[in-house]
Amino acid sequence: MESREQGNSNRRAAAADRLWEFATTLYASTAVAAACLHAQDELGMDVNLILYAAWRASEGQALSAPRLADIAAACRDWQSAVVQPLRARRREWKQTRPDGFEYAAIKALELQAEKAQLELLASLDGNVLPVAETIGIAGHDDTAERDALLANNLRALCRHYDVDESALDPLRQALARA
Repeated sequence: MESREQGNSNRRAAAADRLWEFATTLYASTAVAAACLHAQDELGMDVNLILYAAWRASEGQALSAPRLADIAAACRDWQSAVVQPLRARRREWKQTRPDGFEYAAIKALELQAEKAQLELLASLDGNVLPVAETIGIAGHDDTAERDALLANNLRALCRHYDVDESALDPLRQALARA
């Protein structure tokens, strides 16, 4: 029989795999990638938190603004110490050496750092509020439920980043088409 610790570890790994697959599939959409980068560069949002919020909606869970703040805090050090410096260096080198080995290596490291952050986010799953505690959804239409959850989670992101909800309209539209 599997130990409780091993079972939890397996569940975290499975959640991390699902989140990574979801994030890479979603981000492969040109419209989603462009909207996420706009939210990152113009609004100061974390793309991984955006993808996480969308994933939680797809998994049937809503995020409250306070819970999202806790989740963002758990990632803040990793973002500022690892992901952001790698991103800055990659962008710098993209201007001067876009075909060089160094650029490709930094890009690969940045992707690994983002994957590690998504793994951290997936490990926080046990602390997400159930749908019933955050918003009421009466229907049985999975698309309507997913859309309502996504709207809830994007609102929580807007509150966390102190961004007007309309600023995420391009992201909402891109996610709806993805």
